[in-house]
Amino acid sequence: FWDLTVERVEPAGPAVVGQKFFGWTRRALGWRWRIDGEILEVDAERHAIRFHTSLPLGIIADNRIVCTPIDGRSCTLQYG
Repeated sequence: FWDLTVERVEPAGPAVVGQKFFGWTRRALGWRWRIDGEILEVDAERHAIRFHTSLPLGIIADNRIVCTPIDGRSCTLQYG
C-alpha cells in the first residue's frame, strides 16, 4: 500500500506508542524522499495502528491502518 524503505525502527520490536520509524521512498521524478513517523495509538484487539508521518515540504500526515481478519490466512487492509 506504500512504497517505503524502512531504514530503522526505534525501539525495535512490535509496534508500541512512541515508537519511531525512519525511511524513504522514490516517488516524484525518481528522487529519494525522506519519510519519518511515530506510532500514536495501537489497538491490538482491533488490529489497528494510528501514526503520524513527516513528509517532504513540511507535510505531516495522520494515518490509520486497520487489518480485519477474513480467515486464518488472510485479512482486509484498510488505510486512511
